[in-house]
Formats: sequence, C-alpha cells, structure tokens
Amino acid sequence: MTKDIYKFVGDFPELQKIMNTEETTGQSITTGNCIGNEKSVPQSFNSTIKEICEKADNYISIIQRDYYNKFNESRCIYFYYWLYHKVGVHKNINETKDVYKFMISQFNTDYGEQCMNYKDIIITEEEMLNLKVLYDMHVNLNNKSGITKTCNKICECAKECADLYMKQKDKCKSNTFPYFCNVIEEFRKKYNDKMSSSNCDTNTPSSLPSLQSNNVITLTLIPIVVTLAISSLLSMLYKFTTYGRHIRYQFMRKRNKYNNIDKGRNITQQSEICRFNLKNNSYLIL
Repeated sequence: MTKDIYKFVGDFPELQKIMNTEETTGQSITTGNCIGNEKSVPQSFNSTIKEICEKADNYISIIQRDYYNKFNESRCIYFYYWLYHKVGVHKNINETKDVYKFMISQFNTDYGEQCMNYKDIIITEEEMLNLKVLYDMHVNLNNKSGITKTCNKICECAKECADLYMKQKDKCKSNTFPYFCNVIEEFRKKYNDKMSSSNCDTNTPSSLPSLQSNNVITLTLIPIVVTLAISSLLSMLYKFTTYGRHIRYQFMRKRNKYNNIDKGRNITQQSEICRFNLKNNSYLIL
C-alpha cells in the first residue's frame, strides 16, 4: 500500500462537518453495537471507545445516506486522522491503529464493505502531523470569512498558510515524503493564484516559492549522469582493455563469417542463374 494519503486532505473540511453533525435521537440504526466493546480495543481506549463508536456510527450513517457515491476513500483516511487527533494524540500510535481496524470491521458489519483498500493501512505519527499541516493550510486559505482558530483576518490567515508552507522546506528538500511534497506543490499553485489579486501588506507573501525545484533537478540529473558514466566506462573497456580487444576480435570473426556466407550465397545464386539461362538457350536452339 502506497502512502498517497495526502491527496484526500481537500475533502477533510467537509468530512469534519459531517463528523460534527449531531443526528436526532433514533436516526442512527446501530448505536446499540457501541456497548460492551471495551474488551475489543486497547485498555487505554476503554473510557472513550463508546463515544468513538457512536461518533463513527453517526459519521458513516450520514455518508451512506447523503453522500453514498462520494468520499469513498477519503472517508477512511479522515476517520483515521480524526481518531488520532481527537483521542489518540497522547496515546500509542499502534493502539490508535488497532482501534481504527476494529471500527472498520464494525463499519463492514453494519453498512457493508467500507474502507477495504485502507483497512490495513498504517499511518505514522509524522504522517499524521503532515496531514494536520495540509489540513490547516487548506482551511486557512479557503476560509472566506477569514476567521479560524489561529487567525481572524483573511491576510492573517494567508500569512499563516505561508508560514506553515515554508516550514516544510527541509522536509521536501530531503524528499522524505514525496507524496506530501507533491500536494504541497499543488497547494502553492492555489495560493499563488488566490493571492495574486490580494491587497495584503508586505508581511503576507503574494506568492510562494517552489520547495521541489531542487528535488526535480536532482532527480533529473541523476539518471543522466549515471548513463554518461556507464557509457564512458564501457567505451574505455572497449578501447583500452583485453576484454575490449576480445569483444572486437569476436565481432570481427562474426562479421567475416556473415560476409563469407553472403559471398557464398551470391555465388550460388549466380551459378543457378547461369544454368537457368543456358537451359533456356538450349530450348531456343531446338
């Protein structure tokens, strides 16, 4: 399973609204399944598993009812993300994974197959933090009111985005998380498009530099340099070593062999033509 999980972050704001939606009593059909699950999850989640189960049940129920053909994959990644940042951030990441897998099995029992492509996915703590960075950047940039938990003006929110973006410079320079940095690059283009017509002061950048340029150049040059080095090495082996002379000798032998075959074939063909012509002449005389 690849870790191309970051492409789903654009759906997170809407999925968060669904997660925070409170259904009226009686609309959820499987709440009873959230009782007595303490033995099925790590002990550190015993006090919260009922709440987690009820929220998750409500979340999937709404998606199945109102967004049946939407969020087919992102619903799973967001739930894992929500589970970590809501209740698992101070717990062992492996225990959070165990609760995620348990809840996915519950989803499959209650609603049919859910998240099957991501049932066994493992998201590390650093990847969770990467998701949080992307989520905060998207929320700040797309917030029309300019009011979030971290900023209360549009230009201030844009600056928050720019600051978060530039903090990823070293991470993308080392190319540790290529999928993450690809989404960062896509975000940069959206930011630049949106801020090109802004009236913010100089403290808020109107455009962001690419963090991938060095990586792209490096990744492009490496195969070229390797190819040239191999070509030079083979040329030196061919010209100046015994192995090269052996290759030339074998090549000359094969070429002479094929030349002799061609000559023999030509002689044979010419002989057959002569015999044919003589035979025809004899018929003409008769």
